[in-house]
Amino acid sequence: MRSEAKEISRIYVANLQRDIVELMDFLNEKQDGRSRQARTLGPTLVQMKDALDGISLKPEKGRRKDLRRIERAVRSMTKIAFNNRKTT
Repeated sequence: MRSEAKEISRIYVANLQRDIVELMDFLNEKQDGRSRQARTLGPTLVQMKDALDGISLKPEKGRRKDLRRIERAVRSMTKIAFNNRKTT
């Protein structure tokens, strides 16, 4: 069971990091293309910032609920970013 838990946690963290990198790429792409989209991106960034501000973490405690909070925030920001991308 220990080896399965280790493998599952490795894959979980890898997937979470992949999602965070996708968000970073989205933000970098938008930063590079500052033009007429700047006005429509403003509300998106505010929503994403609110999602980040809404989580409180205590990484030194190593709690699973902190990982869940990060995952929820990443999922929320992904929805915001990519739903708004389709509409612009």
